[in-house]
Amino acid sequence: MKFTEEFKYKILETVDLKPTDKNKYWLVCCPTCGKKEAFLYKNANAIICSRKNKCGDITPLDDLIKNNDFSTKELFEAQNETKKEKLENSVKKEVIPPDGLTFFIEGDKESFFFKQALNYLISRGISKSYIKNMGYILNPDSKFDRRVFIPFFENGVINYYIARDFINTKKRARYLNSKNDSEDIVFNIDNIYEDTCLFIFEGVFDALTLENQIGTAKLRSRLSIKQAIKVWDKAPRKIVLVPDNDSAGFYNVKKDYETLIKYKPPSLDTKIYIYEIPEEYKDLNQSGIKRIDENDLITFKNFLVKNMLKKTLS
Repeated sequence: MKFTEEFKYKILETVDLKPTDKNKYWLVCCPTCGKKEAFLYKNANAIICSRKNKCGDITPLDDLIKNNDFSTKELFEAQNETKKEKLENSVKKEVIPPDGLTFFIEGDKESFFFKQALNYLISRGISKSYIKNMGYILNPDSKFDRRVFIPFFENGVINYYIARDFINTKKRARYLNSKNDSEDIVFNIDNIYEDTCLFIFEGVFDALTLENQIGTAKLRSRLSIKQAIKVWDKAPRKIVLVPDNDSAGFYNVKKDYETLIKYKPPSLDTKIYIYEIPEEYKDLNQSGIKRIDENDLITFKNFLVKNMLKKTLS
């Protein structure tokens, strides 16, 4: 069963596990060994004891419910409240695309603008696996006219988008975004799993360049706390920060690393690495690299030492 945070907390209090709210999880007494060294993550349904060598038990919430006095009415109301929350969240997050949008899978392949938009993406080295989910906008009455459409999906619905000018008109902005706040938006969130080696870039076009690897983009100079938490919720096996080749990239990647470390769940053994773009290029998209060799990754400490030495010698 899945329940709201409020009902989970009620379970923990009723069973006297002495829950302490730690933002993403509750620190609780283990139902098996009694030590306050167990965790219940707010998106999970089982208590995990961190005393791996001495206890390490996993206790499903369903077991606690069966062994304690929770009425059928309480359970029914809690489940209904969870369904209501999910519905409200999905409605709140869905974004309406601009008028004039045509997805490439639906477009007229012989039309001039279809070819122009597609050729632009191919010239930028965008992976075909991403292009199939993208589109182009034709609407002379809109500021979105003649732009490629890059949708962001979460739980299968569009919750954000970027529209990029594909005719490179200097008189207008290159990028337009949907109006909703991007603080908790994670590109490719639906494709991040526990076995994923996740690459985090500064710009979305870098993430779109990768083939057979999963990349995401910060959408701002630094990774937000909400983005970091969402990434950790997916528990990737490895996280790789890929800064742009400039002083801002070097500074921001340090902040991103600190944010990730600060909000890293104690139960995860995910390692964080850095990938350095070849010096002659500004970013991955410009380099033309389609796949990053995991043997080329370096630790954050080595990245700092290497860049400090570079500054000293220059």
